[in-house]
Amino acid sequence: MSGQWSGGMLVTTAAIISLQIAQGRSADELSLLAAFFTVLGDNLALIAEQLPEDTAALPAGNSGNTTATVTEDTNATAVDKRNTKLI
Repeated sequence: MSGQWSGGMLVTTAAIISLQIAQGRSADELSLLAAFFTVLGDNLALIAEQLPEDTAALPAGNSGNTTATVTEDTNATAVDKRNTKLI
């Protein structure tokens, strides 16, 4: 998505979407939504940090079901293997 949107356009779009989402909601509801989107953004940033540059999180056509791949680390104390799904 890099290069497709200017910084100003992203900020303006986010402001418009925020105003639309906020209409008719209580302060408690808005606080919960703000926390949710903060966590969502943090998780996306973490996923992006782990990807090699200019790659996608999942190959095209992937259903989103992946099995975690764990490499052996001599310093690891525990290994958690489970099915994960990126949304």
